[in-house]
Amino acid sequence: MSPILLASSLLGTHLMCHRVCVLESKAVRKVDSIALLRDVPFPSMVPWFPSRALNHTPDCPSKPFGGSSDFRVDRKRASMPPTIAFPATPVTPLLLLLRLVSSFAMHANPQHDDPSEVLRLARLCVREANQKAARMQNQTTHQLVQRVKDLKYWSQEIERELQELKADNEELQRYYRRLAKCAQTTVAAGECNETCVGAQRKRIHVVESLNSRVDASLEKEKSAIGEAAKQIHDFKAIVERQLEVNTVAKNHLLRDFTLKQEAITVDHKSAAMGVDEKYRLETPEGRHLDVREGVPLQRMSELDEWIENTARNLNATAKARANSRKIVQKVVHSTREVAQMMRTEANTVEAALKDSLKTWQDWRDGLRAKLGAKEKEKKTADTAIGEIQMALRQRREPLEIALKRQSQRGLRPGIELCNDRAQHALQAELVNLKATVVTLEGQLEKARESRRKLEEDRGRLERKMHICEHNFAVDYEVLRRIRATYPQEIQSSGFLVVEKLNPK
Repeated sequence: MSPILLASSLLGTHLMCHRVCVLESKAVRKVDSIALLRDVPFPSMVPWFPSRALNHTPDCPSKPFGGSSDFRVDRKRASMPPTIAFPATPVTPLLLLLRLVSSFAMHANPQHDDPSEVLRLARLCVREANQKAARMQNQTTHQLVQRVKDLKYWSQEIERELQELKADNEELQRYYRRLAKCAQTTVAAGECNETCVGAQRKRIHVVESLNSRVDASLEKEKSAIGEAAKQIHDFKAIVERQLEVNTVAKNHLLRDFTLKQEAITVDHKSAAMGVDEKYRLETPEGRHLDVREGVPLQRMSELDEWIENTARNLNATAKARANSRKIVQKVVHSTREVAQMMRTEANTVEAALKDSLKTWQDWRDGLRAKLGAKEKEKKTADTAIGEIQMALRQRREPLEIALKRQSQRGLRPGIELCNDRAQHALQAELVNLKATVVTLEGQLEKARESRRKLEEDRGRLERKMHICEHNFAVDYEVLRRIRATYPQEIQSSGFLVVEKLNPK
């Protein structure tokens, strides 16, 4: 066949192939993935010709309808099908057919390659390309569906993790409120202790051992309350930091969940494109497909700030939840120990105050008995003094009479007194009366001294009695009135506080 006849035959074949491709596009399932045929060899789509093997190499560029010098035949590769390379331009079934026809025309053999055979091979190539594109599209759709299922599964896992994190976070917040209430209760216990210490300063210190016991118990209680307040403050700081960690983990999960929901929507739309007639009937020329290689990133999924590591987020959330549970257990155990310690110290203080009250009461009763005895002795001394004074009054009258007689007789004239018996009797009476008065005066002085000592002893007992009554009143006030303000929420079993409380 001459080149002119071959060209006219090829032109007729071109028109016929165009019509055939239009008809086959309605019968054969054709998708946009046919654009993937660009720059890809098709060894499986070109039939094998045992009579001839052609190899188009880049070293020898092809020329339309060129001579035999443009092609090199490799006899050693006769067992391999020819490889057809296409330029990087959008491929359509018509353009593919034209390229195939041109390629076969360049390799035309007047003995074997006729236009009907070329047309048959072109139709077979297009059919196989469409079938392969359909299979690849179905595979892509299947992968998209599986991806949507995976995204939904991980979205459910994230949602479940969010619910568990919410429950653990609410539990942690509840114990944070309990800690706030425990802190308020501890402050109230400290104020009660300070009030007790201030009231104890009003006491009159008499017995160092007793006073030191109460003071030591109050000082020990103050130290315990300070340690409890410090522990509660530290636990509040730990819980606050854990709440911040939980919030960060929650935000990461929410962001990841939001991104996955957006990805589910996008992938669902991408999977639906395979069965949508609007997209199936579009050709690559209208879509302006571009090559992603070397093109700057434009999609959200390719930007770092739009990428989330689900495993890392879930692991971080699980770790935060585990830490929250550990903190809750530690808070429960520590607050129970703190409350038990504070209640023990409070019981020790109350026991010391009760012992002090009992001691002051016993001393007060003993002093009252001693005061009663001193009162009796004082009355006895007063009676003795009165009797001695009465006796002195009785003895002074005879003594005065005797003295007056002696003075009167001293006025008589001087006579011999050797036989003056009256004078001797008067002298003896004076001596007797003087001795009696002196004795009575000595007894009176002793009685008065004894009464003075009794008065001093009574005064000392009264002062002790006053001290006992004062200290008893102070201890009773501390035990009954001030200690009554001690928070009853502090028990040996723990803090009996209300859970529903807004922390300050």
